[in-house]
Amino acid sequence: MRPRETAARRARRARPARTRPDRAVYPPAVRLVLFGAACLLGSLLVFLIQPLAGRLLLPHFGGSPGTWLVCLLFFQTLLFAGYLYVHLSTRLPSLRAQVGLQATLLAGATLLPRSLPAVDPGEGLAELRILGWLTAGIGLPYLAVTTGAPLLQRWLGLLTGREPYRLYALSNVGSLLGLLVFPFALEPLLGLNDQTQLWRGGFTLFAMLMIGCGVLTARAAPELPAPGTTAAGEPLRWLLLSLVPSALLLSTTNHLTVDVAPMPLLWIAPLALYLVSFILCFADDRFHRPLLWLALWIASTAGIAFTLFNHGTAALWQQLAVYLTALLSGCMLCHGELARRRPPTAELTRYYTWVAGGGALGGLLVAVVAPRLFTGYFELQLSVAAVFAVLLPSQRAGKRALRIATVLLVPIAVATHWTHGTDRTNDGRVIEHRRNFHGILRVTQLPDATLLTHGRIRHGMQFRDAKRASWPTMYYGTDSAMGIVLRDHHPQRPRRIGAIGLGVGTLAAHGRDGDTIAFYELSADVVDVAKRRFTFLRDSPATIEIGVGDGRTQLAALPPQRFDILVLDAFSSDAVPVHLLTREAFALYARHLAPDGVLLANVSNRHLRVDAVTAGSAADNGMHVLMLDTKRNVERGEAHVRWAVMSRDAAVLDGLLAGRFLTFPPKAVHWTDERSGLFEILKH
Repeated sequence: MRPRETAARRARRARPARTRPDRAVYPPAVRLVLFGAACLLGSLLVFLIQPLAGRLLLPHFGGSPGTWLVCLLFFQTLLFAGYLYVHLSTRLPSLRAQVGLQATLLAGATLLPRSLPAVDPGEGLAELRILGWLTAGIGLPYLAVTTGAPLLQRWLGLLTGREPYRLYALSNVGSLLGLLVFPFALEPLLGLNDQTQLWRGGFTLFAMLMIGCGVLTARAAPELPAPGTTAAGEPLRWLLLSLVPSALLLSTTNHLTVDVAPMPLLWIAPLALYLVSFILCFADDRFHRPLLWLALWIASTAGIAFTLFNHGTAALWQQLAVYLTALLSGCMLCHGELARRRPPTAELTRYYTWVAGGGALGGLLVAVVAPRLFTGYFELQLSVAAVFAVLLPSQRAGKRALRIATVLLVPIAVATHWTHGTDRTNDGRVIEHRRNFHGILRVTQLPDATLLTHGRIRHGMQFRDAKRASWPTMYYGTDSAMGIVLRDHHPQRPRRIGAIGLGVGTLAAHGRDGDTIAFYELSADVVDVAKRRFTFLRDSPATIEIGVGDGRTQLAALPPQRFDILVLDAFSSDAVPVHLLTREAFALYARHLAPDGVLLANVSNRHLRVDAVTAGSAADNGMHVLMLDTKRNVERGEAHVRWAVMSRDAAVLDGLLAGRFLTFPPKAVHWTDERSGLFEILKH
């Protein structure tokens, strides 16, 4: 006997079956705004956290450009990991499971502890310590935010049934905005802690938008499509077409910031052009005009070969124009071909995984492999040759011109490897060169002297004949502010002198019997070269002490040293270690000075008003400041130099520099460990 049917059961039976909402329930404008905002914000966060992490790390590794290169490698590698995660997650049986997994990842990254781990600047490979800190400090949030672009594109493709690759162009617009916002807005206006909190707030908003996109997709999209198929060998083409531009980007950046013009933040221009090429190639096929970009590529690589053979004697603007044009045209050719080979939406995540893997591999080759294979920066020539090699089998337009250019230009470009690797320069004969984490050191034998250079910056020189071997040269001449202070400050008694930056040890030439000079040098290779190739250290009557490591870090670990004189000679390079110029850094220097001690800083710089920051940080710590310029003296081997002389006792400065033609410091710029901005001290 059937049970009696109740009214409630009849009502439920009569109710129509629940179905997925029709796609029209969600207007296209809603989808566009939601997905576009999530994609734009995610990519903006990806490029905001990169310079922020670099700023947090730089003080612990001497402000070395190598720190930024290792950071780039980490970010490229984790980008690949994020894309691989997306590709594997799309193999889950349902969209609900995919959205649930993504929500779990985002929630876990959001709920991480708010404080970052301490940086370990101790012994061991700097690369491994940097990678370890990045992984522990920002690894999970960065991984989570990198998943946004490929996953949002896949979801949008499922919702609309159309190719979503224009969303990738939008994500690169976000990346470009992040690249420009940090140095122009965030860095000069907000402290590091405020920047970190702002990024965390942005990440929380991104997580909410991402989950909203996932819920919309899971409710409105049809069932998951069957996995697509990829032609044999196609993933390898994707890999190469992304690897070569990545290597070209890093090698061009290296060359520009080391050999051409080590201006601060010059890495922005190459990276911006790299992103622009992605934007143009994936936004609209009409921007990919192979003949135009091929003509620019051939012309600019011919210019590169010319400038390399002439050891960079062309004007700065000409070199920048040549290298940046080559980078943009090379990236447009490779990325244009990459965009042309994009697969259907079903294979989108596989495609992006190979693309990200190529980018990471290119970074690995330039940042890790090349420094261990080459003693010079030869990866640029190899990257140029690689662009020709990867274009030959795929470029259809201008095939004949490309073949002719390959035959003519590749041998020329590669031949510059040997011209740079020879032991001759325009000045003399290179007798030793080394490449390490901090850059390239060269010891050059001039007709009458021995010279040490780091990149293009001269760090010290010594005459070889016995009569002049003891002369203090370059920035330490007897008539410079340095020479005056070392000669006249407490001449009647032994003194304790400190110096951040060793160079070739020229400062030791001013030492007297009974003096103690403590050097704090970042690079062990500089110490080795100064001891073997130059005699200032061993010929000095003073007692010499040398500590290896970042100068500020070493001083912070020591009790007050009561230096009579403390010398800062780490600013003459155009790439300035910011952490040595802040208010907190000068407070540390003041703690190590005797009551009437003198602090000197070499503020010579072609592109930055280092004297303005020095004046500001000194004033913040109650110090009086005077500036003294000394002209070049070729006969004595002395370079033009500008020294800032500082003391808490104004009478000390008056007694030392009375009667000298002094210049007063410019309008002070005040930097702290929390807040600084290189653009505010750029010379116009």
